[in-house]
Amino acid sequence: MGARKKKAVTGTAHAAPTGAEFTVVLEDLRSQFKVFGESLEGLREEMHSRFEQVDARFAQVDARLAQGDSRFDKVDRRLDLLQTAVLDNSGEIRELRGDLARKVDRDEVVSIVDQALARR
Repeated sequence: MGARKKKAVTGTAHAAPTGAEFTVVLEDLRSQFKVFGESLEGLREEMHSRFEQVDARFAQVDARLAQGDSRFDKVDRRLDLLQTAVLDNSGEIRELRGDLARKVDRDEVVSIVDQALARR
């Protein structure tokens, strides 16, 4: 005898979907996309606000760095002046040391004056 094919037993028989069922599913998808779009717009606004805050902080940092650069420029100028003054003074100090090395002691001057007076 030939084998009979058994039909699969399902809990309920499904009828072909109607246009109304598709409409319900479509409306549900639309409402979910609307909620998603609103959430996305909120996220976009928050991100825009945060980026504005970050931009403002970067502007503050840039301003502070510019002030720091200005201060360093002033310090550099002062150091250049100081270096020039030190070099000038070092030359003058060398000259004074030479002059001191050639100076005559007071006792020598007194002796020379006494000799000159004695000759007259």
